[in-house]
This record gives sequence, C-alpha cells and structure tokens, in this order.
Amino acid sequence: MDRSTKIVGYARISNRSQLHGNGLQEQTKAIENQARQILKLSPKQSIPDGMLTIYTERPFSGERTADRRPQLQAALADVCGCNGILIVRDATRLARTPEDNRKILNRLKESRCQLWSMREAITSLIHGIDFAIAFASELGESRVKVLRNRMTKTAESNKAAGKHWGGVPFGYVKNEAGQLEPQPEQFPIVLDIVERVKAGESLYAIAKLLNQQKKRTQSGGLWESAQVSRVYLRFVSHSPAKT
Repeated sequence: MDRSTKIVGYARISNRSQLHGNGLQEQTKAIENQARQILKLSPKQSIPDGMLTIYTERPFSGERTADRRPQLQAALADVCGCNGILIVRDATRLARTPEDNRKILNRLKESRCQLWSMREAITSLIHGIDFAIAFASELGESRVKVLRNRMTKTAESNKAAGKHWGGVPFGYVKNEAGQLEPQPEQFPIVLDIVERVKAGESLYAIAKLLNQQKKRTQSGGLWESAQVSRVYLRFVSHSPAKT
C-alpha cells in the first residue's frame, strides 16, 4: 500500500453506556491497528502525521439518518476528497438502514475510495466495492428483520407481564416490577407543563420558561416546543400511575 494514501476512520456509538469500554475507545484503537497494517507498520510504530484522521460520533447520533450525522459527513467528505481509505469497525457503524448504506458506499465508489470493514473482514481492495455495497445492503436488511422480530417478541412479553416497554418518558422511572411511576424531581415539571398547556400558554412560551428556570430535558438539554408537546400528550393519554 502506498504510504501517501490518506486513511480516514469513523467510529460511532449509540448510547452513553458505550462511551467507555466497548465503545469509542475500542473502535478507535481497532481503527489505528488496522491503519498500521494497511501502511505496513509494526504495532510499535507511530502512524505518520496526516496519514490518519478518525471521526467519532457521540451518543444518540445513531438515531439520526446518515445525512444528519455531522461527523459521518465530515469523514466522507475527507476520504472522498483525497480518494483515500475509509475504515469502520463494522458495516452497521456507517448507517442503520440498507438505503443509507447503499448511498454511502456508492459515494465511495464514485470517488474511487476504498472501504475496510473489520468485523465482516471486508475490504474493497480485495473484494471490490460492488461486493461491499451488496454485502452491506444485505446485512442491513437482515439486521433490520432480526431486530424487528426481537423487539416485537420483547414488547409482547412485557405487555403480557404488565411491564412498560420502550424508553422511560420524562417525569417517570421504572420500578422493580418494570412499571412506570412518577420521578420525584421531574414529575412536578410534568404537572406544571400540563397545567400551563390547559391554561392556553403556547408550547414555545412554556419551553422558554423551563429553560429560563434552568430545568433540563431527560438528556440534559434545552427544552423545545416538540418536547413540551410530547410530555403533555403522554400525560393526557396515560394515567400517571400506569404505563
């Protein structure tokens, strides 16, 4: 491999629990090791400056479509701009849907870039980019089916047991029985939102007030009208004591 070839790595995690351990650190280290192999360097040799750039996507970015993930787009722009090599831990780190995977890999093909996917042992240098596109698309479709079936079975099981299924909404916690109950610090905010909406205040005004009061959302961010609306609709459609 020509050592003048630029290598770009992309690592993504889907939730905060992956920040350490089997998350960004693991992916970054694996990408660095793969880059050394490509450049024919020993494990102890440093990668020359400018030869490797790794882009990392933080928690909850995985919920977005590929075109809404800024670090992924930056990585693609970088590698496509220099006809380089893109390294990922596995094909699912690129995108969550077959459609997004196809778009990304076709973009790499058009820019004459190479792809290395470590987990599936795919390298377009050996297998060809068309094979990588077909494989990743098939993998994505298969993964979606498996996850959908798994989620359906889990949801049915939890429903039959009277347990809450899905994310825990703002204002609630899940007890040992798997049911939702009011969270002492957040639930008063829920009640305040409900009262203000019923009093005719706009969602924007309520969100602005909550931010002024330095009250934060479930993820610790600022309030927006859509989030206020979800809290209100969730409350009026469910009894606070039930799921």
